[in-house]
Amino acid sequence: MLSPEEIRRFAVSYFEAVGAAVLEQSPAHIRVLVPAEVDKELTDRPFYWMWVEATGQTVEPAPMTFVFDPDAFESGDEAAEWLAPGSFRLQKMFDSACRRGSCVRMYERESGPGPLIPVLLVYYTASYIADSRMDRMAAVGIDLTDGRIFHDPEGRCPDLPLSEKPPAGRPLVEPRLDWQTAWNLFCAAVRLQLSHDDHTWARQAWERRRQEEENLERYYRQLLSERGEQKDLLEGEWHVRRQELQWRHGPRIEVTPVQWAWLSLSPQTLERLFGRAGEERCRPPLTNPHPPASESSKFGSGPSHSMCRSRASSPSRKPWRFI
Repeated sequence: MLSPEEIRRFAVSYFEAVGAAVLEQSPAHIRVLVPAEVDKELTDRPFYWMWVEATGQTVEPAPMTFVFDPDAFESGDEAAEWLAPGSFRLQKMFDSACRRGSCVRMYERESGPGPLIPVLLVYYTASYIADSRMDRMAAVGIDLTDGRIFHDPEGRCPDLPLSEKPPAGRPLVEPRLDWQTAWNLFCAAVRLQLSHDDHTWARQAWERRRQEEENLERYYRQLLSERGEQKDLLEGEWHVRRQELQWRHGPRIEVTPVQWAWLSLSPQTLERLFGRAGEERCRPPLTNPHPPASESSKFGSGPSHSMCRSRASSPSRKPWRFI
């Protein structure tokens, strides 16, 4: 769970990134005036903004006051909101940050001499789904000059000094890999990581599904023996219930890219990142990793997998499912 200090740091960095004017600030609170487009993202009043745009009105959003530690700050503003884990406004800020930061292009600053090397860094969530669900954040980095890959299973965000503008006087190395090749490497790295997971949860889910199907079969066979005149109706209902069991208990893994970051990093930073997360040399066949829906492959006795079917021509946040 996020601490008040972590929430404060996130809120301050968020408001700086969206260009909000900070009116007041202390360790326990912040009062800001956000741009109109940010107000639309943080407030739940779409009809108001529809009316403003339809009538050509010019309005200024009202200042917002957010409190991080209510015990340390007393506000006379009745509209002040406590930013805490699970709060509506904090979740809106998370959603806004995810949308605005889903694709970024950044450059390392304050680094040592030498050219900046292009790296594709992808944060993704892997959702392990059966009759219960577990989500895990991870990251994959790809050196766009030689195809080196590092995989960080904990999805730790590197604390790097980054800027939206390239540093003056620093040469930029051109990528040697195109988008399709980088996408193939990313898919291969994720599949490799998932194949090494412990799939006990999937085997247990298959066993629970088998038991449920046996119970369902006994139930409907008993009904069919008692109500032979309703055979077509009962068999159709049985089929629907079997499909429901397959969806509810069939183990699957869904991978959702959360953020695509094209970074230009110094050689020193690149080696530090690769050494920290563990470098992999991944050279899969550079072919389309998206098989038709009928194709599938399995990793041992774990959940079955099928590669992503979203288009590889541009970054996507659409989940791709392993079924």
